[in-house]
Amino acid sequence: MKKMILLIIAFITTGNLMAASMALVPNDTIITLNGKIIEMTENEGRTKVKIYKENSNNNKELIYESHYRDAQDDEDRVHVTLDKGLAAGDTVINVGNMSLIFMEHDGLVNVKLCSRTDDGECIGKVLIFEGRYRNGQSYESRRYVKSLIRKITNRDKGFDPHWGGFGMGFANFMGSSGINDVDGVSLESGNSLEYNLNFLEHSWTFSKYHWAVISGFGLRWDRYRLDMNKYFQEVNGVTVLVPAPEGIVYKKSKLNTTSLVIPLLLEWQSPSCHGSRFFVSAGMEGVVKTASSSRVVYNDSDGKEQKRKVDGGMTLRPVTMDFIMQAGIGNFGAYAKYSPMGLFENNKGPKVHPVSIGLFWHIF
Repeated sequence: MKKMILLIIAFITTGNLMAASMALVPNDTIITLNGKIIEMTENEGRTKVKIYKENSNNNKELIYESHYRDAQDDEDRVHVTLDKGLAAGDTVINVGNMSLIFMEHDGLVNVKLCSRTDDGECIGKVLIFEGRYRNGQSYESRRYVKSLIRKITNRDKGFDPHWGGFGMGFANFMGSSGINDVDGVSLESGNSLEYNLNFLEHSWTFSKYHWAVISGFGLRWDRYRLDMNKYFQEVNGVTVLVPAPEGIVYKKSKLNTTSLVIPLLLEWQSPSCHGSRFFVSAGMEGVVKTASSSRVVYNDSDGKEQKRKVDGGMTLRPVTMDFIMQAGIGNFGAYAKYSPMGLFENNKGPKVHPVSIGLFWHIF
């Protein structure tokens, strides 16, 4: 970055009660102070300060160097008071929106750097490298590792992921012919429901622009209700629709599944507005089937209601995946899901793909 040689500021303080000095200079500059040359440069979010003294040959000799980055979270934010705690011989130099505190005591040079906010606060920049040099010897302190870790993991402490909570929606089947009435399977769309209970979530923020990767665990219950007088049953290793016995009319015929769900989502949130954030997330869910059943409800010849489980495992895929997209404000959102994998194993059942839409209350 181009350096501009602007102004030489020298403050000479005398006596035991001499006060701290203050100077005003623009950004990226060279300052001469108390016989020392101070160079400040900014590049890609980093600020460097180098201090030289002139030797007997009128050459510059580097005696001090420090590198800084901006505070990124609450742990980094150290408030610096510029009008208190300054000793005699300390000098405050305002450089653009930054303030540099130059300290020289007993021949030892030291520097602090802070950024001034619109409210008049001065937030200390985080020191990531410091070096002192004397007679060809260097004494350095590096803090790059700490800095990099904080940059990655603590970008947005106000980020609240949207996975945990309770959701409910409508479940259906999709195929090459559209939604419902797919490969001979017809559902009662209004009575085929999906329930979600996501009990564990975690997010990894990676950007100050409110992006994060989200994962966790959840449970899902799907209740597919047939709109036909048939039921699902495995016959000779293939799940088929079996007609009801003669004289029997099913009041309900359902395919029930229970699954463990593990998501991997990418989520973006808007900046906070009155405590609520708009959010959008999308990604995949790994779905592991834990239980399934085919059940019917009907009245027998005596008019008494009967409930029967006609099959258990069938040929449902044990592991599948869904594509999911969510959007909402605060703790409330809507979701849509689609499984690119068929509900049943290849050539072992109807060619149907689960699809669902619903609402979610993110209470966890």
